[in-house]
Amino acid sequence: LTGHHRDVRSVAFTPDGAYVISWAMGESIRKWDVMTGYSATPIAGVDNASTVAVSSDGASVVSYSEEPGSVTCLALSPDGSQVFAALGDGTILVWGTLPANKECRVLTGHTSEVYSVAFVPAHCLLPDFDKSSSASCLVSGSTDQSVRIWTLADGQQLEESLLSPASVWCVSAACPTQGDDSDVQRVFLAAGTQEGQVLLWDAESRQLLWTVVASSARPIECLAFSPFGMHIASASWDGTVRFWSVETGEQAGEPLVLGQSIWARCVAFSPNGTQIVVGDDVATVRIWD
Repeated sequence: LTGHHRDVRSVAFTPDGAYVISWAMGESIRKWDVMTGYSATPIAGVDNASTVAVSSDGASVVSYSEEPGSVTCLALSPDGSQVFAALGDGTILVWGTLPANKECRVLTGHTSEVYSVAFVPAHCLLPDFDKSSSASCLVSGSTDQSVRIWTLADGQQLEESLLSPASVWCVSAACPTQGDDSDVQRVFLAAGTQEGQVLLWDAESRQLLWTVVASSARPIECLAFSPFGMHIASASWDGTVRFWSVETGEQAGEPLVLGQSIWARCVAFSPNGTQIVVGDDVATVRIWD
C-alpha cells in the first residue's frame, strides 16, 4: 500500500480486521481498506508530530509536536482512559483523558530513554493487578537495559526489573490461550533489543524462558504477539519479519523478506491471526496472508 512519503512508524488493524491504521513520521494518519487497498482522505492531520498514539479503531489520536527526543513514545490505554508519555530521561507521565481525571502522575525508575510501552490485557490472571480497567498493568522497555512492570491503579513498579543484555527498543505482552474459555495460567513479556535479540519472560515468576538472535547486530524495532499469544512476530532493521514459537523459542516458518536495505519498523497481526501488516522505512505498508 502506497500513499505515505516517509518511514511508517505505526500500523494496526481495526478490531473488525477490515481496515489498517498507519502513521508515517511527520505525516497524517491513514486508514486503508484491507480488501481493496484504498485509502481515503487521511483521518487525522498530525503533519508536524514527532510521535503519535492511535486507538485501535482510529477514532482517538494523541500527538506530540515539540522538540524530537524529549518525548520518546506515546500510548493510549486500551479503553482510552489514560495517556502515557515516555521522556528522554526515562520518566513516564500518565494523564487521564476524562475532564475529572486529568491530574498528571509520574512513573520513575528507568534511568534512560523509554522507547516502548505495552499493556497486559485485563483477562490475564496476575496477582495484585487492577482488574477494574481494560488493562492490568503497563510494561516499559528502556535503553537502560531493563523492562519494568507498573500497576495502573497506583503507578507503582511491580517487584524487580527484568534485565536485558542490550538496550530494549520494544516490548509486548500476552496471555497464551487456545481461544476457548479456559483459565489463563501464564502471562508472557517479550522484548526486542538494539542488538537483534528477542527475549521472553514469564511475568509472574520473572524467569527468562528463552533468548534468540533474530538478526545479527540489527535492531528489533517492533514485536507483536499473535491473537492467541502462541507466536511472536519481530520486525527488524535487517529487512525481515520473523515468527517465533512462544513455547520453544524456535523460528516458525520462513521469514517475510521486505527487500535489501529496507528496515521493518512496525508489525501487527489481524484480530483473527490470518493476516499481518508491516510498515517500513521506504513509506510502504504491506499486508500478508
